[in-house]
Amino acid sequence: MGKLIIMGTNAQGLPGSGTPLPQGYLDDVSRVAAIYRTLGGLEKLFDGLGASNKSNTEKIEDLTRRVYAIPYIKKDIAQSTRGLNQLEKQHNKDLKELEKKVNGLGIRLDNRINELRTRDIGDLNNLAHTGRRLFRIGVGVLATLFTVLGPPVLIYLYRHFSLTFKP
Repeated sequence: MGKLIIMGTNAQGLPGSGTPLPQGYLDDVSRVAAIYRTLGGLEKLFDGLGASNKSNTEKIEDLTRRVYAIPYIKKDIAQSTRGLNQLEKQHNKDLKELEKKVNGLGIRLDNRINELRTRDIGDLNNLAHTGRRLFRIGVGVLATLFTVLGPPVLIYLYRHFSLTFKP
């Protein structure tokens, strides 16, 4: 920077003209610089306040939209509740009908099982009776065969082996 010459005269000079500066001029320049710095800080403060104001405005608008939506949401909830209650009634009705059908099928199935059990037991009794008769017939046939054919076969075998194996 350049040199400043301060003289105690009353002559006024301009900066850069080489004439002496008036007394208090530097104080005035210092005050102007301080005001300028303060205004710069205020500008930053105003910028910050503007951004904050914009953010707050957006939040207020969002909150306003939500507040205005509450009656519609309540209406939708009430309508959904009515729909769910109707579905519950229909579901309970369907369950009762299904329960009746299942119980009816269970009773029919139980009756059918009892019928099959009775019929199968009867069939098994008939089979056992037929088996006893066939066994008796078979034993009778074998007894007859042994009675009629037994002695001649034994005699034949005795004679055959006695001739073959003489001691």
